[in-house]
Amino acid sequence: MKIKHKLSALLSLLLLVSTTAVIVLALSWASENFKQNALNDIRSALELSSQQLKSELSVVNQSLDIYIHSREVQSGDPSIFLPYLQGEIKRQQPHFEKFIYGLPNGTFYNTAGGNPHLGMLRSFDDDNAKAPPYNIAQRDYWQATIAQNSAALPVTFVSQPMISYTTGKRQVVVASAIVAEGSVIGLLGVSLYWRDIEASLERLKANYFSRFDWPARLMLTDREGNYWYHWNPEKVVQKLADENGQSVLDNSGQPMSLISNIKDEHISELTEVYSGNLKSGVNVVRFRTQQDKPGLYFIYEIIPHSDYVLGLIVSRDELLGPLTQLQQKYAWLLGIIVICAWVAAIFIAHLISAPLERLTHAVNALSKGKMLPIASNHHLDEIRLLSQAFENIRHKFIERESDLATSESRFEYAMQGANDGLWDWNLANDEVFYSPRWITMLGYEPEGFGTSTSKFFQVIHRDDKKKVIHKADAYLSGKIDKFRMTLRLKHKDGHYVDVLSRAFAVRDPSSGKTIRLVGTHVDISEQVAFEAKIKGLNEDLEKRVVSRTEDLMLAKEAALKAQAAAEEANLAKSRFLANMSHELRTPLNSINGFADRLITRLEGVIEPRHMDALKTIARNGRQLLHIINDILDTQGIDSGDITLKYSLVLVPELFDQLARSYKDKADEKGIALHFKYPDDIDHRSIYADPIRIRQILDNLLNNAVKFTDQGSVSISALVANHQHKPGMRFDIQDTGRGIEIPILDSLFMPFTQADNSVNRLISGTGLGLTLVKLLTEMHNGAVTVQSELGKGSTFSVWIPDQKP
Repeated sequence: MKIKHKLSALLSLLLLVSTTAVIVLALSWASENFKQNALNDIRSALELSSQQLKSELSVVNQSLDIYIHSREVQSGDPSIFLPYLQGEIKRQQPHFEKFIYGLPNGTFYNTAGGNPHLGMLRSFDDDNAKAPPYNIAQRDYWQATIAQNSAALPVTFVSQPMISYTTGKRQVVVASAIVAEGSVIGLLGVSLYWRDIEASLERLKANYFSRFDWPARLMLTDREGNYWYHWNPEKVVQKLADENGQSVLDNSGQPMSLISNIKDEHISELTEVYSGNLKSGVNVVRFRTQQDKPGLYFIYEIIPHSDYVLGLIVSRDELLGPLTQLQQKYAWLLGIIVICAWVAAIFIAHLISAPLERLTHAVNALSKGKMLPIASNHHLDEIRLLSQAFENIRHKFIERESDLATSESRFEYAMQGANDGLWDWNLANDEVFYSPRWITMLGYEPEGFGTSTSKFFQVIHRDDKKKVIHKADAYLSGKIDKFRMTLRLKHKDGHYVDVLSRAFAVRDPSSGKTIRLVGTHVDISEQVAFEAKIKGLNEDLEKRVVSRTEDLMLAKEAALKAQAAAEEANLAKSRFLANMSHELRTPLNSINGFADRLITRLEGVIEPRHMDALKTIARNGRQLLHIINDILDTQGIDSGDITLKYSLVLVPELFDQLARSYKDKADEKGIALHFKYPDDIDHRSIYADPIRIRQILDNLLNNAVKFTDQGSVSISALVANHQHKPGMRFDIQDTGRGIEIPILDSLFMPFTQADNSVNRLISGTGLGLTLVKLLTEMHNGAVTVQSELGKGSTFSVWIPDQKP
């Protein structure tokens, strides 16, 4: 192929590539700029929509603030606030659906009705005097304004959309805490018609999104991804109904809802956003689906001061539609430019190639011994000398190449016979030649291994890197006269190969400067392993002799101490049990029995002070019997007389028994008593000894109530794993005195209490926590305590599930 044809093709290609690159870059810039502008327009529309929704909710918040400070609502008397709120709901129609007045125990009043038998509280059947009241304690707005409002602040909260207990319709509740004299006495909530929320969203679509050339696919979700508004009505939350159209109720008798979630779309990008990665402000997430290969954009913003997320879906084709039309027009322009570039390339190639073709023709003629006339500006003598010079160089190159091939062949045979790996480091370009044996020694294939020094530093052991660099620098600088060292290189399969590395420097004859470093690697793994084995055996033998001698001495000393401690402990136990034996139960049971009979027969007959004395006798007798039982149980566990009887532990039933046992005692001290467990706890109970579990919780709950003078005591149950084993954890938390950290280590020791001063005020032997620890360990469980002085304590008991 002639040079002019090559130049024509090359110039055509260069002009075409450069022109196309300019146009493509321009279109790419325009596309990106257009896309960003379009996304900014959408962001602005979405932000305005979010602010509009926030403003509408703010109006409700302002109205609610006026109501909660009104005299009627502050009274807390339903006979006063209910007529007032019923009048206000008529005045606020059609904006508000109803008012909800929630109490700290979870029951509530509302302006839509009530059970006259229950003081107008809302119940499951407002016409039935025995109907249980509804309870909103699980609603998020009750939790935010009452349960989690320990500081008694006038908190305002916008709920997630929900299905109303009383009407069965979708609603949103805006609730505020009612605070009087520094405490929360309830909440006042406004139920908004969901249809008004939907109407607002439709207005936002018309006001802010109608200017776009594509349909606005707007959605409203909560932070968990549940759809509350969607362009597809089938995905919106609905009341769950049976085949007869009746509401399906849950275990507590509340209507259930059918909720669709954005995570059900199985789009990883959207699932990640709604898995705790929602960000403030307007955000853009790009994703693809099988139906829309070019891609889709999800633009969203969290509505301020709420748990709502306003989102929009738009496809890339819809976003870049106008730009696509513009690109089609540019395609015609590109074709015209290509034709013009091709014509220009042919012309330029002719101008460049003509003199070169004439020179090439003359050189070819000279190489054949022909003398051809050439232009005077070509200087014929110089061209002839140039041709001869190139011919001489070619012959010398062929001879040198033959000699080099012979030398390399001999060297390769020698290296194969020695089974050594060769490396040759060119310091000028920092490239290294690795022989095939060098590479296969480490388990790699020679093809594609590379020639960089970084490859060597990738396989060398990290502890040997500095030693190799220091050794090489010392050798190259002349501080040492030879390079020889052992190092470790990482084999492909992960283990390290011990290598003996030797090298010598190749220096420039004229300057004496080192230009190459050539060396060999010898695999000495077997030798190193054998030496290490011998050294290890010697060291191990010495250590075993020393260790065995020390162990024997320590064992003897520990045995003597253990024997003395055991004898002392048995003596103390014998003295104690001699005073607190089984014979104490007989007179004590008689005392308790006679006291109970006298209380029963003389109730209302004798004077109150005498009756109080009888009750004191009965109460102290039971307490003394409880102490004796604790002592005997502790002794029984130590002696192995007590065994566990496993059966299903029903947490709701267990908590109900504890509540009945301690409610009066807690009310007497003026403290709150809370019992918490998950809704599905019936399906996740455990197998253990119910009597001993009750005994454990009884001791902990009794201590919590005993040492708490104000605040609350709570006990909760939740399913939890411990050391990869399934089980259940019980947490008993109080707001009592707390325990000092130095005392925590001895807290579970027998006859130990947190504080002697407390012991003098509150009775107890200090065996309760010891019994808790022993019974927990009999279940193969664990008990822990966390406490802060002046703030309270939390005891946690984990019991494994011994399901057969």
